[in-house]
Amino acid sequence: MEERSSALAYGLSLAKEAGAHVTVQAASLKLSLTHAFISNIAEDLVAAENRRLDALAHAAADASRQAAAASGLACTTQAPQLAYPDLVKSFTALARAHDLTVLDAEPISLAVDRGLIEAVLTDSGRPLIVGPQGHEVFAGDRILVAWDGSAKAARALNDALPLLREASHVELVSVTGEKDLAPAVFGVDLAPHLTRHHIKVGELTVPAPGG
Repeated sequence: MEERSSALAYGLSLAKEAGAHVTVQAASLKLSLTHAFISNIAEDLVAAENRRLDALAHAAADASRQAAAASGLACTTQAPQLAYPDLVKSFTALARAHDLTVLDAEPISLAVDRGLIEAVLTDSGRPLIVGPQGHEVFAGDRILVAWDGSAKAARALNDALPLLREASHVELVSVTGEKDLAPAVFGVDLAPHLTRHHIKVGELTVPAPGG
């Protein structure tokens, strides 16, 4: 990405709050020619663009290292240039070896970036924060928890426990009328569980009129 990454600033802010180590992967997408008939000019253009993207990725990695150092954080950086399938595998594998991954939310038209987000979310087995552009400072004072009683919701909730403990207000929200909900959906058992983790939690049930 050539534009500024909000995820980087947000991730550094969160890491500083938690006293965590940061790993930044500033990967660039390796372009290739897929047509059977190509010219030397086309090959040179693709090679030149790959060099430009690689230089941008290394510059981003260097800037990340400097920003982390300025915040007093230990930081590891990587700047691989990979074809898209390998890039997704690299991000997903890296996520598995870390407590949390932070990625930028991209415009919905960019299917490539949505694919990366979905791969990390579904295949890494680790929690993910997707941050919108312009949100560069971590803030977790008030947290909304979506709860439908499912195994996925329980896992997401457990992954978020360190953040929930630091929040001053946590609201447990269930939406009714949209689908069949698990018996424990209304938080009867969950609220005491969170209380035992020293988390103050409120409960809210919201109907979904019209489905």
